Amino acid sequence: MLKTKGRYVMVAAAFALITALTVGCDAKAGSGQPVKQIMAANQSGNASATPMAGSSAAPTVPVDGNAAAVEVDGAKLTNAEVNAQVEQKIAQVGGQIPPERMEEAKGQIRKEVIDAFIHLTLLKKEIEAKKVDATDKEISAFIDQLKGNMPPGQTIDAFLKNNNMDMAKLREEIANNIKINKIITREAGGSLKATDKDIADFYAKNNKMFVKPESVHARHILIASDQKDDEKTRAGKLARAEDIRKKLVAGEDFAQVAAKNSDCPSKEKGGDLGTFGRGQMVKPFEDAAFAQAAKAIGPVVKTDFGFHIIQVLEHIASATVKLDGEMKKKIGSYLERQKQEEAFTKLIKRLKSDANILIHG
Repeated sequence: MLKTKGRYVMVAAAFALITALTVGCDAKAGSGQPVKQIMAANQSGNASATPMAGSSAAPTVPVDGNAAAVEVDGAKLTNAEVNAQVEQKIAQVGGQIPPERMEEAKGQIRKEVIDAFIHLTLLKKEIEAKKVDATDKEISAFIDQLKGNMPPGQTIDAFLKNNNMDMAKLREEIANNIKINKIITREAGGSLKATDKDIADFYAKNNKMFVKPESVHARHILIASDQKDDEKTRAGKLARAEDIRKKLVAGEDFAQVAAKNSDCPSKEKGGDLGTFGRGQMVKPFEDAAFAQAAKAIGPVVKTDFGFHIIQVLEHIASATVKLDGEMKKKIGSYLERQKQEEAFTKLIKRLKSDANILIHG
């Protein structure tokens, strides 16, 4: 998807530029986790050519680079072209893939590259058949919005260089995005915009999604321990934690004591851990924090990390988020994305049913 000030152009796997232009875009914008979206994604046949299978496992990469990896109504993508895209994507993620998972990752990426070629080829044919166009005004407006969504300090020139393209290529790719978005909108009946009734109904039917659970704002001091510590070392660390707690109870400044004594990186912020809910901290720490009175210096708490002295700064009660202007925008955007995804899936299914698709290997 390309995000442009509230408008999402759903290209999905249809097109390679999708990764390059996701400025400020939530890549997990599927319909599987609406709460998070609103509140804050081996099979090898013996035949040389097999019909498209929606859930097939990654095929073995053929040796012949010039042979077609996939054909869509006569349009071909060679194994060499697929492998080049796979290597490019692997290079982009650097060392994030463990060596033992590399072949599995390459197989999955290969499947995604092939799916993208199929989708894009089908969409381009549909665009030509329906004579869908993108005007210079629409393209320029998209580029202006793209510039506005770039991180501070990044320029359009740097963006083009990083993505190995010039302005002409960028305009071409954006034009494709606009055309695809128009085709998807047609498939959805001419409009993707959520009405006020759609938004109100979603809020009413999913009211539990909009409940903010109880949380606490706390800070702590950690005297770290290790499983290898012997009894004497552990006792010494506990005694140190108890001594620090006494100083705090006597009135010493918590932030200063944390900065001087804590083994947690939060010491740079005076021990402040910010606000957290249940399930975000280890159980002994969570139980102590939620049971502790605000402003009090709690007893020393032992966890696998060591010994903690906790001070809860504030208890924040559970509350329902109101359906105000900002929340309406978030729900509207979510519903729009949902409609786009449904229309895209329906469109691709329809186009595939009339196409001759062969995946080789």
